[in-house]
Amino acid sequence: MRSIRCNPKRRCAPHSKALRARGEFKTRSAPAWWASALTCVLLCAHSVAAQNGVDRRNETWPEVQLLIRTSEKTRLFLNANISQERESRANREGQLGAHFDYLATDHVWFRAGYRYGRSLNSDSNFREHRLLLEQTFKTTLPGKIQVSDRNRQDFRFVRGDYSFRYRNRLTIEREIGRGEYRFTPYVQGEIYFDSRFDAWSRHRYGGGVVFPFSKLARATPSKPRFRDHVSLDLYAMRQSDSQPSPARANAFGASLIFSF
Repeated sequence: MRSIRCNPKRRCAPHSKALRARGEFKTRSAPAWWASALTCVLLCAHSVAAQNGVDRRNETWPEVQLLIRTSEKTRLFLNANISQERESRANREGQLGAHFDYLATDHVWFRAGYRYGRSLNSDSNFREHRLLLEQTFKTTLPGKIQVSDRNRQDFRFVRGDYSFRYRNRLTIEREIGRGEYRFTPYVQGEIYFDSRFDAWSRHRYGGGVVFPFSKLARATPSKPRFRDHVSLDLYAMRQSDSQPSPARANAFGASLIFSF
């Protein structure tokens, strides 16, 4: 067996570096690195939540969204949803909303809107009137991975009492497919600050896939615009509340989206 000799004036490279230099060891690409990191974060969060002994509930969150383009950079956004643990502790609640969106660039857009929510059970008096503002910023990482940061301010009147809530949601997604037919897997996490408790009282994390039912109209760099499409967003979400008392909800959501 032939021995390996090192030049005394030159430091020998570790075995992994030697293999890498010979092309026998490949580093991970950026997309693979992000996927591994996100998987680790989600698994750790799930493990911590599972150990605290809090009862968990399984929910379904159906929703319909209608987006009506009024110009190349503006649109109306209408939505209706039914849920259990999304906003209140009522057995079942419904919500209707109307919003106005403005697309400043492909990477920055704003929203202002109003939502009304109420309990669908006769034994609960939950009512909410809410004004909201949103600012969303998006960037593209290597590997065509898109990262968006949504900041939202909720001005809430719950049973007549005013409170303020700040929400920050981070979403990481990537379109997959060819041509005009593409689906989009994503992961996201969101944290809530509630003035009623003066604390970060809720967080959500999960992921899903958006499946298009029609071709996606493309925007050009010099002419950004909202895209026409019909799609279905299927996702799984974990919601954890620390205030007013600890609670957990595992939700499966389905949003049918019409954009014209």
